[in-house]
Amino acid sequence: MKKILSYWRLLEICGILSAKSRQSLDKRIRILKTLMHSNELLRPLQYRYLMKIDPLFKDCLADVSPEIRSEVRLNMDIANRIYDILQEKNMTQREFAALMGKRESEISRWLTGSHGFTTTSIAKISAVLNEPIVEVKHKPDVNIQMRLTSISEESFMMSPGKIADDANSEAIQLGFSNQIQPDVENNKMTLIFGTKYELEGEVILESVYRFEFEVKDLARFINTDDNNNITISHIMPHLISVAIGTMRGILVVKTAGTNLSKFPLPMIDPNQLSANLSSPQE
Repeated sequence: MKKILSYWRLLEICGILSAKSRQSLDKRIRILKTLMHSNELLRPLQYRYLMKIDPLFKDCLADVSPEIRSEVRLNMDIANRIYDILQEKNMTQREFAALMGKRESEISRWLTGSHGFTTTSIAKISAVLNEPIVEVKHKPDVNIQMRLTSISEESFMMSPGKIADDANSEAIQLGFSNQIQPDVENNKMTLIFGTKYELEGEVILESVYRFEFEVKDLARFINTDDNNNITISHIMPHLISVAIGTMRGILVVKTAGTNLSKFPLPMIDPNQLSANLSSPQE
């Protein structure tokens, strides 16, 4: 019977079936069961009766706010969870009520799904039953151990003479590129990271460096699909962060004494950049 209580509660909220309804309890339960099953399971009389109330039922449900729907669903899920635990532990409502310091009638009301549970009540129920009632999903903590082992220049070019002394930083278009080369067997990761400055469509600076990392248990972060496409989880923002910081220092040294020295590599969110670089380009 607990499976039909959520429907009953929604009907009560809609005012279709209230505690003062003239319909008998047995008849109301049959109506609710009818609403839950396909037409193939309906008896002729039930089907004709359903056809009279079904449009009203649908209209009323449509008027129920998402907040109420969510509240009813959550209360029902909690009630069903308590019911299941009591069944598993062969514990009666009376025994549970005694442990909670409540009247048995109050526990019965809880199990109808019409009770609004507080976090305090949920915590006490969980402690009494020694079972989780509501579980919140958390992102798993990922222990990343890595170190930068080497940096080497792949290519570098700049044309500082092409930028005027009074050039505005907003006129410079900034671009990034990356290429990854994982060596899972040896727990090594190579990141080839590049940055590029463009002014009016012309490249005025381009710097590409190779960063070698040693990553403990690298295989945990590498996924390869059937087409040998590589997906890297968790570690890319860390690799990008190291590359950006190092590249910023390199450009400060390389552009010293030129007009380009006025345009250092800005602060960039490595998480956002990592996501952008991994997204397909149109």
